[in-house]
Amino acid sequence: MQKEFDLINKILGTIRPFKAVEVYPKLYQGSMIFTKEDIKEVNDLKIKTVIDLEGGFDPDMNFLESYLYWPIRDVPWLPDKESLFTIGVYGASVVSSKRRLLVHCRQGLNRSGLVCGQIMSILGMKGTDIVKEITSKVKFGLWNPVFREYIKEL
Repeated sequence: MQKEFDLINKILGTIRPFKAVEVYPKLYQGSMIFTKEDIKEVNDLKIKTVIDLEGGFDPDMNFLESYLYWPIRDVPWLPDKESLFTIGVYGASVVSSKRRLLVHCRQGLNRSGLVCGQIMSILGMKGTDIVKEITSKVKFGLWNPVFREYIKEL
C-alpha cells in the first residue's frame, strides 16, 4: 500500500503553493509555509496559532502566540490515537477561545484534514458531516482512505 501512496503523492506533486482554507469557523487547513508571501498570508488571516504536521519547522512568524510541532506521516495507518486526540483537544480549545488556528502539513490534504477532523469532532460535529465539510472545501482533501474512514466514524 505504501507504493500506492508514494505514487499518488508524486502525481499530486511534492510541494503545493501555500493555501489555507477555513473548514470550520476560525479553523484553517493548509499546506506548507515557505515564502515571505506565505507568512504574510498567515498574518493577514490573523492566525495566531499553528499546528505543524510536516517534517520540518516553519519559517519564523513572530506574530504567532503558539506553535505546536507534531510531525506525522501520510501513510495508510493512523498515528497514535491518544496523541491525535490530545492534539485535537488542544486545537478545539484554541478555536473555542475564538482564536484562529492553522493546521498544516505539506500538501494540506490528509494529515491536516485528519487533525482538523479530530478538532471538529471534539467541537461537536459528526464524522460524516466533517468529511463532507472538508472534502467540499479542500480539493482532494482526506483522500487517504484510512484517515477518511477514521474521521467518518467519529
